[in-house]
Amino acid sequence: MVRTTVALLAVMLLPSIAQSQRGRDRGTKVDFDEMSRSVPPGPRISAKDIEDMSQLKYFVDKRKDLKLSDDQTSKIKEMDSALKEKNAPLLKSVDSLVKLMKPSTSVQTAEDQARMVIARESLMGVVREIQANYKVAVDEVMPAFDESQTPVAKELLDKHRKEVDETMRSKMGGRGGAPGHGPGRGGRGAS
Repeated sequence: MVRTTVALLAVMLLPSIAQSQRGRDRGTKVDFDEMSRSVPPGPRISAKDIEDMSQLKYFVDKRKDLKLSDDQTSKIKEMDSALKEKNAPLLKSVDSLVKLMKPSTSVQTAEDQARMVIARESLMGVVREIQANYKVAVDEVMPAFDESQTPVAKELLDKHRKEVDETMRSKMGGRGGAPGHGPGRGGRGAS
């Protein structure tokens, strides 16, 4: 009778014990997919995103709102082409700096962190320089607008600045706006 009871208990308990053993194995297995998802993605901004921040390009896109003449539109397009040429070397460096800012693994060494900080600061310097070029171009084009176009242009510039700030915030993964516009590290000391 005792043997039957022991055998019955063994038959009932063995599946439970085996199940608990399997559960422990799952907890210790390495999940490489989960590890790769846990690596912070880094910034998602590209040279194209920064090129799209050009106010001249924005004016061309909004030419109907501004009621630009064909002559004004072609002049702004020419200025925008010259600006693209001027910014080309700077825009080339953007994608490589963004790549340097991305973490290579979920465990970062001090060297990785230093590389990422230096790349971020360099990228912010490049973006500031490009935006300074954009501002000079806008200052050159504003006198070409007549008195009915100027207030519309100023309103569009304000709207565009907010869009640029939001793009920088979302694509750079930070809380601040574009360098020199608003809070965050990019806003300190910028003109």
